[in-house]
Amino acid sequence: MLRDYHGKSMRSITEEYVTVALKSRSPLCGEPMITSRTIDGKPGVVGKQDCILEGESYVIGFPIDYPSSLLGFFSGNAMTIMMEIYSTVPWDEGTSNLVKTIHVEKK
Repeated sequence: MLRDYHGKSMRSITEEYVTVALKSRSPLCGEPMITSRTIDGKPGVVGKQDCILEGESYVIGFPIDYPSSLLGFFSGNAMTIMMEIYSTVPWDEGTSNLVKTIHVEKK
């Protein structure tokens, strides 16, 4: 999905990404609840949605590489890769720990 994100923060971009990811999962789910939080030292987002078949489901999104200036993001001089993790494990039984401990390294 290519859009003009000029003037938006990376957190705002990530919130929109997670909202779209949740809404595309199933028509049998309620409206997503979005919470901003730092994940792996980056501006991340946790989205939660209650679904008829799956129960609680979560999408965790955060950029794993992003430019120091959003100008680089928009002009194509830098590349941003968005990490998306989908979980149906209840928050207190594992998803919370995943969010607190995840770390992605470039090799």
